[in-house]
Amino acid sequence: MTRRSFKNRFNRLKDRLLSITGIRLAVGTIEELGRDDASHLAAGVAYFAMLSLFPLLLGFIALAGIFLPSETVQQAILRFMEDNLPIAADIVVENIESIIASRNIVGAVSFIALLWTSSNMFTAIGVALNRSCGVSERRPFYLRKPRDIVLSLGAGFLFLVSGVLPTVFNLLPAVVIPFFGNTTNAALLAVGSILTWVVFIVMYTYLPTTRHPWHYIWPGAVLATALFEVLRYVFIYFVEQFSRITVIYGPIYSAIALMIWIYLSGLILLAGSVFNDQVRRLADGILTLDADKPI
Repeated sequence: MTRRSFKNRFNRLKDRLLSITGIRLAVGTIEELGRDDASHLAAGVAYFAMLSLFPLLLGFIALAGIFLPSETVQQAILRFMEDNLPIAADIVVENIESIIASRNIVGAVSFIALLWTSSNMFTAIGVALNRSCGVSERRPFYLRKPRDIVLSLGAGFLFLVSGVLPTVFNLLPAVVIPFFGNTTNAALLAVGSILTWVVFIVMYTYLPTTRHPWHYIWPGAVLATALFEVLRYVFIYFVEQFSRITVIYGPIYSAIALMIWIYLSGLILLAGSVFNDQVRRLADGILTLDADKPI
């Protein structure tokens, strides 16, 4: 077989594969993530998320403590962290008690400052999502900041709801289910996945400057939810298997693990957004790929 005939056969095979919708969307998503410099965008999201996490917790505990006993709020947040940030839960748990103790000194001005700081995470996410959609225009500050603060409060409410769910599901009859273990685990996985999907839907709908129809939002949310659930289990397994990480980073191991977790979650968030954009381009007949070029 000559080199030219090999190239022709390879190009025909490549074109045949790229004509399959799923493969074309996957390749387009990967190419666009590279063009958008998604790794640096996700790093920016991780940076602001780390800065916003504890102000968010303190602000929400101060607010929720007005209506609920602090012990209830504390246990709900601890449960959420253990279920969703199992690798780095200890670094969060260590700060919960000090946060609870600081709740009484949070006045009205301090509370607003905490919400303001915690909302920076959603500002960074909005910038990253705009970049992934190819949108440079941003909403006016007086519209963008209140939106980010509302989303911060929504995130705190999600902490509370997710933390209470295990207690509610423990009331279900104990029935053994293959693979899931029992009814409680199955219910937690199902409801947890739905809540995660709703979170992605909200972010893909309200954070980008340009609004898109529903049918260009839910596919990416489904993809991001699936990837996020896979990440939870794979990341736990990875860190447990590679104990040398603790030797390298020592006492800041948990903080590094949390940073990596948020970084990977940011990549998943961007992947879902880019996937939605590729679905829209495919529907409009304008989805062109670098891979379409013959070798």
